[in-house]
Amino acid sequence: MDEWTRGFALLLVLLSVAVVLGPLASAASAPTIAVSVNGDSVLDGDRIVVPGGNLSVDVTGNETITSVVIRVDDQDLIDTAPNATTYSTTLDDVLTARWNTVQVIVKDEAGDLTTHQISVYKDTLRPDIGLKSPFEVDPGYQFPTVKTYSKADMEVSGTVEDRSNITAFSATVIGGGRSVETTTLSDDRFSMNTTLVPGNNSVVLSATDEYGHRTYRSTRIEVTDEDEPTLSITDWPEITESETVTPTVRAIDAVAVRSVMYRIPGQPENRLVEPTSKLLDAGRTNITRTPVLEIHRPGTYNVTFNVTDYAGQWTEETKTIQYDPVTAAEQVTPDIRVNEARSGLLNDSRYRLNATVANGSVTTVFVESEHRWDGIHFHETMYDGTNVSEYSIEENVGIESGQNEITIEVTDAMGNLHVHHFAVNTTNASTYVPPTTENPATTEQDESSQDTATEPTTAGVTRISVTEQTPLSPNTETTASLSSLLSILAIASGGVLALTRRKT
Repeated sequence: MDEWTRGFALLLVLLSVAVVLGPLASAASAPTIAVSVNGDSVLDGDRIVVPGGNLSVDVTGNETITSVVIRVDDQDLIDTAPNATTYSTTLDDVLTARWNTVQVIVKDEAGDLTTHQISVYKDTLRPDIGLKSPFEVDPGYQFPTVKTYSKADMEVSGTVEDRSNITAFSATVIGGGRSVETTTLSDDRFSMNTTLVPGNNSVVLSATDEYGHRTYRSTRIEVTDEDEPTLSITDWPEITESETVTPTVRAIDAVAVRSVMYRIPGQPENRLVEPTSKLLDAGRTNITRTPVLEIHRPGTYNVTFNVTDYAGQWTEETKTIQYDPVTAAEQVTPDIRVNEARSGLLNDSRYRLNATVANGSVTTVFVESEHRWDGIHFHETMYDGTNVSEYSIEENVGIESGQNEITIEVTDAMGNLHVHHFAVNTTNASTYVPPTTENPATTEQDESSQDTATEPTTAGVTRISVTEQTPLSPNTETTASLSSLLSILAIASGGVLALTRRKT
């Protein structure tokens, strides 16, 4: 390579290095700016909240600094030419309340321009408290001195606003010598439910931020009780067989239920709700009780219920109940019913009777049929034995043409006689229709045989149906198969042949 070519290549290398290092050298020579508030460094573009204090600026450059401007909210507080490579200053009490925009503008001898901008909120204000309930007040506005309500159930809810952190909060309700409060904030919101006392109550709110700024708000709540309480009694029977009754008693008052009582004639007064002096947050506006009322003697009673509120107003309601207990005699009394759909004439001398005796305790069942002019034609004891709760009568009863009266007599477990009469006139009585599931031929045969079987022979003979027992038989019959028989014959033949050989 000749000298000219080498020189040209070296020149290209030097130009490339100059192109690369030129901007780096310029960047390295740009001045740096450091800003701090109350001694805490604040980066370019940051937003901070402070209670006040001083602003410090430090500038350092490789070239001589020719201009430094410090501007707060478009007002130049510093405009100087240091003519040095460094510059430092501290400004006291230059921040105004709320937001401040701080800008530092630096220019050096090489013409390089550097800026630094921050936003500083000077918090000199107390927190703002607003209410949504029990009345509305926007944050920052004063609360009313007195508010009047005719109800006690109340929600206290609202918001707390402040640029800095809230370090302490309380919402307190005071009334009747007691107080309830909440100290919880969730996303700067608070809420609590309570019941106030009749008369004067106070709602007190307090909030303090991290810089010690405190806000206090209060309102007096006056509760007036203008309406009398209401009372309702449900699940109330007009007639009962039980000596105890459990109704549902509900007492409602817009402010507070003082007491609830009831009285059964002949018994002392009974209180379901006792008076109390602790009304705040007691929840006595809606009370439900389920007392057990005891009635000791049969009869009709007017039971009186009463509710009284703390204003002395009262409401009374009377409920009537008849206590009719089931006696021992009623417990064994049977219910005698003739099933007319399953009963009817077989012919002029027989009536098919289908009846039931149920819901009692029965010892005897007797059936008799008497013609109007010709006397008795059927006289049978259908059952005579131990106590049973139910008995079914399915009988062909003898009658005569014309007017007949069939009588069913039942004796209960206490020896009381119960009689049921009904008339059968062959001229207009319905004909007996066998059930559709029965075979007509079989039914007719059964009826004729039953006529013969039920023909009365001697009056007063007890008829007790007896079901004959069927002998038990094995589930599987044992039958020897042909192969088994052949095996047995073969074994027997072999035995005989062996004995014959032994004899010979």
